Amino acid sequence: MSNRFSAQPATQFTGLSARFAIVGLCLITAGFALTGAIQYLRPLAMPAILPFAETFHSQALAADSETAIALADQAIEAAPARGELEVLKARLLIEQSRSLTPALTPATIEALRTSYLKSPLSPKAHKTRLSLIYGYWPHMPLDLRRLANAEARTYAQRYSGRIFLNELRPTLSPPAATALDLSLSQAGIGQN
Repeated sequence: MSNRFSAQPATQFTGLSARFAIVGLCLITAGFALTGAIQYLRPLAMPAILPFAETFHSQALAADSETAIALADQAIEAAPARGELEVLKARLLIEQSRSLTPALTPATIEALRTSYLKSPLSPKAHKTRLSLIYGYWPHMPLDLRRLANAEARTYAQRYSGRIFLNELRPTLSPPAATALDLSLSQAGIGQN
């Protein structure tokens, strides 16, 4: 009988410790979840505690150019497979070097190339990437021109893509508009 009673306090203590440990883990998890939710929903309201690419992306859009590029690099580091983050970096680099003619630096070209390597048909990258490449068409290397033409042909297969490309066309220089028209006509897609 004494063995039965002597084992009971140890079992109660172990059960109590396990309960506290579970409650503690739940509270820690809830704290991380709340922090993540606030950071994800309101990325400019608090410092980046958890490494969400969206937080760095939003902060990069709101920051000055040097800080924005650093935040874009952090976003790329947080989500290295997302090509639209490379497009963001390319856009920020162009905005930073607007005083240069052309406003394309080797880093901008490399960011655009990397975006095609990471996600050539990313729906989040189409508009910005095509706008950048066709907007600076005369200064773009041949490989990026070919990639943009292929992306435009693919994107034009969707209704939203045709609408965007038709809206983009009047903003382009004549050589870029001609290249876009030729690319789309080769795909059997004419102007709407």
